[in-house]
Amino acid sequence: MIERALAGSVTATGPGCTIGVQLGEVRTTRAAGMADLERGVPLTPSSIIEAGSVSKQFTAAAVVLLALEGRLSLDADVRTWFPELPAYARPITVRHLLTHTSGLRDWGNVVQLEGWPRGARAHTNAHVVQIAARQRALNYAPGDAYSYTNTGYNLLAELVQRVSGQSLAEFTRARLFSRLGLSATSWRDDHRRVVPQRALAYSAGVSPRLSMPDESAYGNGGLLTTVSDLLQWTDALNTRALGAPFASELEQRMVITRGDTIDYALGVNVLSHRGTRELSHSGSTGGYRAHLLAFPERRAGVAVLCNGAGLNATQLAEQLADSLVGPRARRPRASEPIARPVAAIATQAALPASQWASLAGTYASDEVGGEPFVVSVESGELVLRQAPDTRLVLRPGAGAVFQAAGQVLWFDRDASGQGRVLHIASDRAWDVPFTRIR
Repeated sequence: MIERALAGSVTATGPGCTIGVQLGEVRTTRAAGMADLERGVPLTPSSIIEAGSVSKQFTAAAVVLLALEGRLSLDADVRTWFPELPAYARPITVRHLLTHTSGLRDWGNVVQLEGWPRGARAHTNAHVVQIAARQRALNYAPGDAYSYTNTGYNLLAELVQRVSGQSLAEFTRARLFSRLGLSATSWRDDHRRVVPQRALAYSAGVSPRLSMPDESAYGNGGLLTTVSDLLQWTDALNTRALGAPFASELEQRMVITRGDTIDYALGVNVLSHRGTRELSHSGSTGGYRAHLLAFPERRAGVAVLCNGAGLNATQLAEQLADSLVGPRARRPRASEPIARPVAAIATQAALPASQWASLAGTYASDEVGGEPFVVSVESGELVLRQAPDTRLVLRPGAGAVFQAAGQVLWFDRDASGQGRVLHIASDRAWDVPFTRIR
């Protein structure tokens, strides 16, 4: 079963995947592909691969342990520990951070606007706290909606430090990894650290390039692990090894303000697979891909770790889970809203090209670092530039709305039609305003 799944996805000479499956007491692990293309080192089930956002459930677990000990409350205002964050009209709670309902912009989207996308600088959790502290606005009022944001989990990693006096890496090593026998698991809290048996990560395509997560921000991702250790973890969840109160808290799905219950609990999605409860999460960082599934009632789990961006860990994991539980009913993928304010102007007629010159100028934001944006008309196109070498052609839409590089941009104009504020929105940062400064 596992060999057939690997054979259909992985070549012997390219990046590959490690797979682990558990049913009851029986565990099976396999690997295919290469861990290091330069040196010709093959993957093995013991290869250490970064788990991307699968890591979030371990960060959540640390926070839950602290809550069960009475050292923090999941429903407390996060400014109790982060006084440097803005005081929003409605407080952000620890639970909001855990369930992606805080409204916080994703820090990766913010630094993209700075001109330094993730991986271009070695960001740390201290950087993320600083970025969050500059954000005067949220995507929405805390608790009103779900919008996936890594920012919350980097703050949670720092929260563990501020409450326990230990880094998340130290705390989880003592309280989770050692206790549960996750002997090969650690965190990428220093991306320069040498990690024996780590598989390198590669981009997709016929000529893969190195695609390592060269940053030290972690808690949102950054778990270095093996499929055997991930199965050890899912078995601990399945058998309630950390206690029923722990499992109940971790698996409690969030109820948003209007009363809807979302799939996301604390670092894990809680779903139903043919009437069987499923705990799952995917992961993606650099060229690493991951997916982890657990079925507590069947004491079953599936772990997939891949070191190539062109490999679909989720598809592999679900294929194997279907062989254990039965074919799943495919659900339409929910799309996260982008730029809600755009709806108010989306029905207006497109701004004529003859008026684009009125939008030209330099725009900056004190919520976002980096170089300002310069908008100009060049050879009949509206162009956005950012030093040193960013150049985007803005494609016109309705009203003064434009699109470029997967982002939606729109301009507020004064009574004379001159551009006053440039708004930029993406899937995880819905409205970041830049004011015209010249």
